[in-house]
Amino acid sequence: MRLQNKIKWSGSLGNQQGMAVLISVIITLIIMAVIALNFLVDTENKQYGATLSASSTQALMAAESGIRYTEKCLLANDVNCPFSPSPADWTVPPAGFTKTFGSGNGNFTISFTGVTTDSLVVTSVGTFGGSSRQLSKTVTQAVCKLPVNAVTSCVAATIGANTTITGTVESLYCPATPLVDALVFPGGGCTAYPGGSFTLNGPTENLCSWDQTANGEVVTINGPTTVWVPGNFTMRRATTIIINGDVTLNVGGNVQMRNTADIQVNGTLTLQVDNTLSMSNQAMINNTTGDPADVLVLAMGNVTMTDDTLLNGAVITNSTLTLRKDAVVTGALLGNDVRVRDRAMVTHDTDAGVNSGAYGECTP
Repeated sequence: MRLQNKIKWSGSLGNQQGMAVLISVIITLIIMAVIALNFLVDTENKQYGATLSASSTQALMAAESGIRYTEKCLLANDVNCPFSPSPADWTVPPAGFTKTFGSGNGNFTISFTGVTTDSLVVTSVGTFGGSSRQLSKTVTQAVCKLPVNAVTSCVAATIGANTTITGTVESLYCPATPLVDALVFPGGGCTAYPGGSFTLNGPTENLCSWDQTANGEVVTINGPTTVWVPGNFTMRRATTIIINGDVTLNVGGNVQMRNTADIQVNGTLTLQVDNTLSMSNQAMINNTTGDPADVLVLAMGNVTMTDDTLLNGAVITNSTLTLRKDAVVTGALLGNDVRVRDRAMVTHDTDAGVNSGAYGECTP
């Protein structure tokens, strides 16, 4: 009897141990299944996140492409672009458009907001794979201010109470880069100024300096001619230069005209100066009968006109431009700091300087 009970007890214990092992295996399988499921869910989430990130990046690139494409269209005024802006006045913006690319997988949609006559805000919304990104940029067209204003200045223009300005005055126009670049003179040396009255026929002349100072001297320059003067350029005592044809005077030093010195233009004159230009005591460039379209003065340094001086044409300087004491300009003035005072007079001519081969310098 005791042996039989012992056998029964031992069998019961074995069954209990087997059940425990089975339960342990089941729990282990459940844990492994949960781990595997979590791994699969995490992997799927990561893949989904990676897909969203890639789509978002593609959408951003699409938006950037829209900005670049539209900016090129605006500034080049390309007739093949899907809109027709009016370059003269951007306060009335063109209609927006959508452009699809990549076999229809992505696109950008462009809209415009007018800001000024020459500025637009371009907004580009790029879309790719369900993601969308947006970028905006202000685009400013390159506009020459000479036909727009009588006076254009970066800092606030100084206009005296006893002056006369016929035309508009614009301040706070500050190009990102200087409008007038430094001259690059040719090699090979230069020759001494010959003195007296003489004629230059070009096509290129290299004079070390210009010293036209004897009373009544007359120099004739027949174009097309480019005259290089690395030193100073001086005219005084009723001396005269007669320009025939298209002539460019490039001066590396300072230009000084005084005492009724006179440059007469029967063609076109581009006067570019690396330093300063000073006109005083009734000096004249392109006298009262001259066409302002035929003369363009470009200076890196200060330009000063005083004491009944006269210029018919356009002046652009990277520095200060001062008119005073009855100085008269018919044309247009553009400088970093423009000061008109003491009975000076400026009368705007929309064509000022336009016939000069360097007219493009007025555009940033």
